[in-house]
Amino acid sequence: MTASWTAPMTWSGALVTVAQMNQHIRDNFEFLKDPPTSVVLLTGETNKTTTSTTFVDVDAAGDPDFSLVITTAGGDVWVYFNGIVSNPTNVGFVYFDFTVDGVRHSGVADGLTGAGMATGSANDRLSPGFKVLVTTLAAGAHTFALQWRVAAGTATLYTNTSAVPFGVREG
Repeated sequence: MTASWTAPMTWSGALVTVAQMNQHIRDNFEFLKDPPTSVVLLTGETNKTTTSTTFVDVDAAGDPDFSLVITTAGGDVWVYFNGIVSNPTNVGFVYFDFTVDGVRHSGVADGLTGAGMATGSANDRLSPGFKVLVTTLAAGAHTFALQWRVAAGTATLYTNTSAVPFGVREG
């Protein structure tokens, strides 16, 4: 992105300069056309697994595939994810959520509504996902990290053969 958002000036009877037109009109249109965005589309990677019954980052330390940073103008941000998971444990629930600047978004025990999936055998593969609007973010850099947990057993997120998107976009 080449431009940042500038609060438009209130136009009065004064002459408008080229610099003002560029800043308040051109640059703001460019910002609206190309807002801050960060996306990872993981495929061909080693599958991710967890046995944690509390929410943890999907990524192992030093492997920031599902940790994204964007610098916002202070607007709303869409966060989205879709994956293929399994957990061969009987009633092997897998729950997903994300953090914004280290704080879990939903704050509830099972994470985001509709992002928890139960499987029951090694061959059961389900596709949890979410698209969530995050509001009231201040302008500045923000880190978004995908998290998950299980009710029991070992969950696998298939990143070796499935394209797994995780993204954030202001707007």
